[in-house]
Amino acid sequence: MSGKKHYTEIDIARGVGILAVVLGHAVKQTQVSARWIRIVTYIVYSFHMPLFFLLSGFVAVRILRMQTFTERLRYIGDRALRLLVPYFVIGALYIPLKLKLSAYAVTPFATADIPKMLIGQNPDVSLWFLYILFVITAIAALFVNEDNFRSILYGSFALCVASYWANISYRTPKYFFFFLLGFWVRLKFEDSEKEGNPDVMQGQELMAAIVGLEALKVPCVVSVYSDSQYLVKAFTEEWIEKWIRKDFRGVKNPELWKRLLAAMTGHEVHFFWVKGHAGHPEN
Repeated sequence: MSGKKHYTEIDIARGVGILAVVLGHAVKQTQVSARWIRIVTYIVYSFHMPLFFLLSGFVAVRILRMQTFTERLRYIGDRALRLLVPYFVIGALYIPLKLKLSAYAVTPFATADIPKMLIGQNPDVSLWFLYILFVITAIAALFVNEDNFRSILYGSFALCVASYWANISYRTPKYFFFFLLGFWVRLKFEDSEKEGNPDVMQGQELMAAIVGLEALKVPCVVSVYSDSQYLVKAFTEEWIEKWIRKDFRGVKNPELWKRLLAAMTGHEVHFFWVKGHAGHPEN
């Protein structure tokens, strides 16, 4: 069984996107020039690809948490297999057919056009999104992390607006923002889940302290700042002594508490509470 988090809202969004595209194609094929037809077509074709890239970013949020460059390169390699292999294989299968029927096409296809696959111009023109998604994913994996995410998100928004305003034909500047917006939406979902599940929040506060302490290689005097009163009071009000005596029976996240105590061994650790999201430099 996969350990990946499943979001019903994403399934609904996918369904809406698929229905919209089917509707848009069906309406467009009628070749009716009625005003409402043009409006429906414009709405569908204005949002279905931004929605696709937003959902792609939503499920790729792990990029933000990758710690090493090697991990990021490995991820890019995996994306290449998933996106570029079908892009090139299907495109290659299309080449003989495109060359054979070129004389009857509105836009002729010649042998000289084959290398253009390397820059996203596939003989099967409907596959462009695979190429652009790979390029966007690779850029994000190489340059975006938790520290610079918001700055790059704002910059990508400005670039997206400028691209649409200037009617630039390159798709990457237009859709990079929506991919990163998917990150932002996913983070908001996760924040909402944490607020509704105090056990998850407590576990994450414990892990933050554990990771910091386990990174220390020599004995240190450590000040731990946290907005979790549960974590801080466990030590300042000596709850931890009672929990140790009863071997953490009835205590949430017992293994994490034991790991924290082990990480504290050899260090002089002091805990301080700070108000959450109040601009405190230690939070």
